[in-house]
Amino acid sequence: MMDGAPGISRRRLLARAAGAAASAGFAGLTGGRVLAEGRKTARVVVARDDAVRTDDATLNPGEIRKMLDEAVRRLTDAKDARSAWGALFSKHDVVAVKVNCLGMGTNPAVALAVAEGIVSAGAPWGNIIFWDRSDRELSAAGFEIQTGSARLRAFGTDNPAGGGYGNEIEFAGSVGSLFSRILTGAATAVVSVPALKDHDLAGASLGMKNFFGAIHNPNKYHGNNCDPYIAELCSHPCIAKKLRLVVVDGTLALANGGPALNRKFAWNYNGLIVGKDMVAVDRVGVDTIEARRKELQLPTLEKLGRAPKYIETAAKLGLGIAAEASIERVEI
Repeated sequence: MMDGAPGISRRRLLARAAGAAASAGFAGLTGGRVLAEGRKTARVVVARDDAVRTDDATLNPGEIRKMLDEAVRRLTDAKDARSAWGALFSKHDVVAVKVNCLGMGTNPAVALAVAEGIVSAGAPWGNIIFWDRSDRELSAAGFEIQTGSARLRAFGTDNPAGGGYGNEIEFAGSVGSLFSRILTGAATAVVSVPALKDHDLAGASLGMKNFFGAIHNPNKYHGNNCDPYIAELCSHPCIAKKLRLVVVDGTLALANGGPALNRKFAWNYNGLIVGKDMVAVDRVGVDTIEARRKELQLPTLEKLGRAPKYIETAAKLGLGIAAEASIERVEI
């Protein structure tokens, strides 16, 4: 198992989080801010630190946590990390942390740092669930399957603890699917923790496309660069109203050839892209991929016919902000 995988250092993390209390006040749907002139913006924090990587293959969980804490603090304007996490989550929340385990997936060390932060807001470990479609995919990605309610949990929708998919089709625009009971059930809050990667159809697979792993029939919604399907899926209340935070894992990033890991185009970005506005976060993620593509002298995604059109669609649906001029990008 990789360093920082669930369950490896739970005792140490419990000691660190002991006594944490929640703060009042939660983020709005898009995480937008209104400036004096009335223009609405979304803040996205891009945090990078080469110290998160001890070598090309090994991550340093403690440094990842420090970087994430500072990103969340800057995102919320809180005085310290505990207050920042408390502005997003309460001790009563049941938090479904949606990781991505297909192709080049979420590193367990990044997911664990997210869980540590939520615990620092007062939530018990048993109220946090790492999840994706199946136990098999989670295990292959380095997550330890755990279902006991007394500790940090990790299981797939297909696990009996996950409850499978709902019995009735849920509709969101032109999307009609059975949703994971992990998402629709006890979870009061959701965090999307995808990898920073290129996608051969959608252009990019980031915080919004991550929710294709929450429905039973994602194969139906890959036409036309996955547009409008990604945006419409994310407009469903179980996603739009429960999503509190997006943390894009860019410790390892992929500029081309995705969603499967293509070593030729992967690079150690050693960073995280963090925000409350799922649309703005995806926009910054795409910009990051495009910048790397330019460095590699690769064509733009638009020239290849796979521009991430779903981002503009999501903005039109009111899910967040896509215009770069209205995104407050904070770099640390």
